[in-house]
Amino acid sequence: MKEHQQYFENLLNETSRAYLASEIKRENLYYSICSTPIFINSTLLLGFNWGKSKEEPDKPQNEIPIIPFSQISNLGSFKRTINLFNRYLPRETLQEFVQSNFCFFRSQKEGDISLSDLKLSHPLFESFITYVQPKRIICFSARLKQYFEDHFKLVDCDPKKIISGLKTIYATKAKININGCNISIYFLPHPNYPITGDARNQAWSHCFMK
Repeated sequence: MKEHQQYFENLLNETSRAYLASEIKRENLYYSICSTPIFINSTLLLGFNWGKSKEEPDKPQNEIPIIPFSQISNLGSFKRTINLFNRYLPRETLQEFVQSNFCFFRSQKEGDISLSDLKLSHPLFESFITYVQPKRIICFSARLKQYFEDHFKLVDCDPKKIISGLKTIYATKAKININGCNISIYFLPHPNYPITGDARNQAWSHCFMK
């Protein structure tokens, strides 16, 4: 991972400056950039922002992780996606998945991140995307989907309405351009969102089955 070290350190410095100007800094939960090693032109799993760390004291991330996605012992809600990835993206190498969030600042709850803090996060996210150049982004956050629709130009949008009991959900595939990078992006229900197995399979099948 040495080839990415200089970029990572620069982005950490930029994140630190943005964090000091943020509203969420009052919580003293700091920030992280990614939970996996950096791989170029891989699949990026993207959430809204980082939650409070339960395993470590609150401190800023200071180095690139070395444990790949497929070997992380505490995947949290992502543990529920492994079988789905193997089923719907069987040719992909989970070992090279990159996992990050749009907002690098940590918070107790997603709703604690203000619009002002999202504006501070936006250029950091664009820098990360420009460097990593993912071939696809898979997003599991409804709030982030709304932010993308409001602040980026999504093209070739293809939503699918899915009924799960009394719930109505949507799975959407589209394309997004970030600093000249044309990327396929997929919006799926969060792994913890309570829907039927059939509804979840319909959502994933819509996004990844031709």
